[in-house]
Amino acid sequence: MSDLGLRNITFAVDEVPFIWNPANPSFSVLMNQITFFVVGFEKYMCRVMRDAEQVITDPEVMEEAKAFRRQEAIHAQKHLQHARALIARYPALQGTFDQVLRDYDELYKRESLAYHLAYAGGLEAMFTPFFKMILDHRAVLFEEGDINVASLFLWHFCEEIEHRSSAFMVYNHVVG
Repeated sequence: MSDLGLRNITFAVDEVPFIWNPANPSFSVLMNQITFFVVGFEKYMCRVMRDAEQVITDPEVMEEAKAFRRQEAIHAQKHLQHARALIARYPALQGTFDQVLRDYDELYKRESLAYHLAYAGGLEAMFTPFFKMILDHRAVLFEEGDINVASLFLWHFCEEIEHRSSAFMVYNHVVG
């Protein structure tokens, strides 16, 4: 039985400036880059999990795959709101956003389900130490920034750690 939580939290990021943490502008830019990456990546992950669900035979793995997909869909939705707000203020970002989506669409079309599941499992596992490092230093990295953007990322990083093994579990079941 999956213990992944589905937390659909509202984040007021519609009026946030590009440099939402003036005390750490480089970190603001890094997190903004992550927002753009997240939308494409999470949508890709949802497609991959939906495909995997067609061949999963173990009810526990199925439950995990569905909960994982639902979490990822919520992440995409929340970061899409942030990305749209940034694009509204800085329209030139639309091209970057569109390219990220195209790149993930092309990856999805080009590779097999086994590849997608390996990519998902590997990348999700690599996220854990990176996000833990950010969480361990959250006071320094987020404290002087916009509380809404900070909350969005801290919530997301906690959930990424929560489901760090989900994609690998699905890979092991489907591919072996």
